[in-house]
Amino acid sequence: MSDLLRIKDGNILEILVDSESYNILLSENNKNAEKILNYSNSEYFNFIRSPFRSNFEKLNIIPPFTKIHNDDGNVRNILIGSSKQLFPYTMNYIIESGRKITNKKALKGFEFNSLFLAFIHSSLNNRFDPKTQILTTDNKFLLKNRLEIESYVHSYLKNKNHFNIVNLDETEEIMNLFLKYRNVYYTHADPKLQPYGINRGGWYWYSFRSKIPHYNVGALIDKPQLDAFATRFDYLLRSIDEIGIQYYSEVNNDTLDDTLYYFNYFIALTSGIFDALALTSKDILEITFRNDYHQKITLNPGIGDEFLKSINRNNIDLWNHINKNLDFIRLIYDLREVIIHREMPDKKPFTINGHVIHSIERDRSILNHFPKHKKNPSKIAKWGIYKHEFKNSIIINPFIFSKMALKTLIKFSDDYLKLLGFRNYVSKSKEENPHGTFINTIESFKEGCLDII
Repeated sequence: MSDLLRIKDGNILEILVDSESYNILLSENNKNAEKILNYSNSEYFNFIRSPFRSNFEKLNIIPPFTKIHNDDGNVRNILIGSSKQLFPYTMNYIIESGRKITNKKALKGFEFNSLFLAFIHSSLNNRFDPKTQILTTDNKFLLKNRLEIESYVHSYLKNKNHFNIVNLDETEEIMNLFLKYRNVYYTHADPKLQPYGINRGGWYWYSFRSKIPHYNVGALIDKPQLDAFATRFDYLLRSIDEIGIQYYSEVNNDTLDDTLYYFNYFIALTSGIFDALALTSKDILEITFRNDYHQKITLNPGIGDEFLKSINRNNIDLWNHINKNLDFIRLIYDLREVIIHREMPDKKPFTINGHVIHSIERDRSILNHFPKHKKNPSKIAKWGIYKHEFKNSIIINPFIFSKMALKTLIKFSDDYLKLLGFRNYVSKSKEENPHGTFINTIESFKEGCLDII
């Protein structure tokens, strides 16, 4: 992802659709592709597409660009409706760039057409200041080589114009955060279906309920810890969106501060969710143990050993679930210790693959929480964790890390409640009132809402 994307800038996000790629996805009934295209009529997004004859109306209704050629065969302009944009690149430069990227003497037709689309994306971005355009695609050639392609784009123009080739997940993520920054909260793409746009609190409540279906409202009416679990999850979902907004913003002192602020909050809330689950299980399983006092009721190994042994005696399946996730639990509590009680993480900009990112630096002991992947940098990188090239430390990308942590936490928490005996509240509600407002909203939310998880 280019550090040049600025979702805080402008009022409209322009989305250039790779029509050929999306046509294949639609033929495969890809729900993410359908969801993205369903927003083509939104006032906050301006969709254009590459010219390609499709069998799908939702793709064909998006206006295509047109290439205008010179007498020498080079493309001179790109036309969108009545708007004309200069295309500055020559065919020879695109072909030569492709040869260097692929290390081949001759490009296949598919490779050239893919590369040409990327250069068109670059030229269209010159129309905007500030620049807010993305090229959305499932084209493996473009996605694999996007950083190299960007380098040739910038080399030709001698400047760094806006350039972002993104996959479907990134597209949805950017669209979601673009709306959130403008305080727009859609539950789906169809304005005729209510509720459509709702307030922030309602959006995050439905987001939480769709992700943790085994949460039951009022299940422990005299015990506040389950309500605290829900509230913390609500705030957690808000905090990761705030981290994401900074991720797609210019790296400066303010965005670095905001990133660390929300990341610290994210970690504190996650550990609080663990604590709420521990207190809930103590009540439901009626657990007692030696030295039974509040600080010992925790999933944190070491401090909560006696409590965890009691869970083992009372609910072996729940114990196995906790034990399977101990590395993740330790990771969160160790980060919380640093954030709440010790020196706090060190925030700094960091360059990865030529792009500046918001990051925090920690010692390499954090790798101990990834025993299966400790010697596999690519798998650890999926958590946004990178070994520092020159120092005995690691760099954490807060947004990538938080997304992986949230995915893990969602599954851990919902399975935890299930193992405590809670029914799937969403399924139960659907059985009892299949056309009720709650079920209709949850289902339209899951099917059509833009989100990052």
